[in-house]
Amino acid sequence: MEKDSNAQLIARQLLSTIALFQRSDRKAQDFDTGQKLYLAEINLMEFIGDRSGCCASEFATENRITKGAVSQTVRRLEAKGYITRADDPICGVRSILSLTEKGKAVYGRRLDYRKRLDGFVLEALEHCSAENQSEIWSFLKKLETFWE
Repeated sequence: MEKDSNAQLIARQLLSTIALFQRSDRKAQDFDTGQKLYLAEINLMEFIGDRSGCCASEFATENRITKGAVSQTVRRLEAKGYITRADDPICGVRSILSLTEKGKAVYGRRLDYRKRLDGFVLEALEHCSAENQSEIWSFLKKLETFWE
């Protein structure tokens, strides 16, 4: 197969794979809580779980979304009982976000998902050389810059 033709096939497969992932990831999930959680809510809980003592503006900045959008998500998660917010003792104008026990349970299930994904990638790449794995990594990083 020619190099250009191969690149086109890979590009089309990449778009197809991304579309399938988006459909799957955007579905509301309940993590056995009985309440639907949407991707924005799950991502915020994951961020809080990964970084203790964080605030909403940090999430907004890192994810390039408005503070207003994050504030709405924070309010929804507070109302559902997944997170709490407390005044920052150092900077009174911001709030520190924390997971409740219910939020920690969802975060734990999200970590399980990440471990399963890590295992899938490890298994898929087990026969690739370190050089090939490095090339894949480089390709993915270049792809990020394409979409930034």
